[in-house]
Amino acid sequence: GAGGYRGGAGDRRDQGGRRDRDREARRDEYRNERRGGGGGSMYGGGSRRSSQKAPPKTDEHGFTQVMGKSGKGVPFTAPSKAGRSGSVRQASPPAARSPDRRNAAPSPPPPPAPSAAKEPLSREKLEARVKNMRAEFMQNPSDVKELLLSMDDLSGTPDAGRTLVQVNGDYAMDCKDDVRDAIIKMLSILYTNNKLSPTDFQPPMSELVEFIDSFVVDSPRAFDYLGSMLAEFIHIKALTVPWLCQQCLKILEMDPEASSPKKLIVATIDCIKEKYGADDAKAHFEGAARDLTKLLGADTWKAISAEKL
Repeated sequence: GAGGYRGGAGDRRDQGGRRDRDREARRDEYRNERRGGGGGSMYGGGSRRSSQKAPPKTDEHGFTQVMGKSGKGVPFTAPSKAGRSGSVRQASPPAARSPDRRNAAPSPPPPPAPSAAKEPLSREKLEARVKNMRAEFMQNPSDVKELLLSMDDLSGTPDAGRTLVQVNGDYAMDCKDDVRDAIIKMLSILYTNNKLSPTDFQPPMSELVEFIDSFVVDSPRAFDYLGSMLAEFIHIKALTVPWLCQQCLKILEMDPEASSPKKLIVATIDCIKEKYGADDAKAHFEGAARDLTKLLGADTWKAISAEKL
């Protein structure tokens, strides 16, 4: 009976030890569950861990192996993120989406490149260039483009336009008729192409009007020569008849008995009529009747108007 008792007690101790071991195993498994450790579990922890994917492996060439359905590693073409230094490269942010070109506003055209400033010329060089322009124009009067380009070359010199009119105007008072005609045409082209202004014509032509008597000494046809220039410049509106009357008054201020103003007015009317017709002459001179009356007197102007217009 005692041996059976002892045997029964031993069986109970063995059973109790197994229960303790089972509880300890369950605690270990529970702790492993919390820590994410491995090992099987009666609560199914082992099945959850077994379903987790194993970390990717990198081969000796730096390529990452992807596990296929069969569990075998399949080499992947992309290199692993870990570099030789072990640091992980950060993925570059996605590029900003470019705006739709169809909806984008057209870009403005680039500003034109500034033209190089022309160097100013001395008075001597400027006059030489002006004479050269006249010579070239006389050789080829139809080459207007070259004439305008030559004038542009003088744009950096102050008062180049006034000097050009003065040099050519003085020359036109004592030259052959064909040369004078070419000079008048050249100046007219430059004015109508906005290369000259009324202020370029006024001072030089004012001097010619004021001192016309000095030209008559050497050239009896001086009134006709100056009249032909004034006629063209009045026609293109570089000068006006009221302006001409004001310049003629300067002559009468020096000599109230001078006949030059009357002769110059008549010569200018004749030149306009000859080149552009009576209607053109009437339009310019009848519109300045008040200025002409002040210059010549009512009776004198009335007689000239009746005869010429």
